[in-house]
Amino acid sequence: SLTLMTTTSAPSKLLPLGKLVLTRGVSTFIETGEIYDLPYDETPTPLILDPKWRRHWLSVCVTSHASGDWGDTCSEDAQLNDDVRANPGTGGRLMSTWHRSGFPKLWIITDDFGGPNCYTTCLWPSEY
Repeated sequence: SLTLMTTTSAPSKLLPLGKLVLTRGVSTFIETGEIYDLPYDETPTPLILDPKWRRHWLSVCVTSHASGDWGDTCSEDAQLNDDVRANPGTGGRLMSTWHRSGFPKLWIITDDFGGPNCYTTCLWPSEY
């Protein structure tokens, strides 16, 4: 039985993440549950989960990222994120790593945080 991944409290202030983009691999996983080991591999690895669980998982990861929770990111990268968060609009990048609740490792990257071209991408590490 899977335990539902959830936040413990509502975030007090969400960071502006710009446009949200899902890579082909993440989008395919959310829609079908199939995981491709390489960005354009033709043989998916099936993961049997209800689509609601997959959407919930992605929503929690993105909302947590937007609230300044960097997930499973190492302490050095978390400090870099905190520095960028404290100085929006300087072209900095935020990155969080999520590898919990039996789901595959997900990266969430916000480029140009606080800038005019800010956007956030959800991707598998193999798609970087």
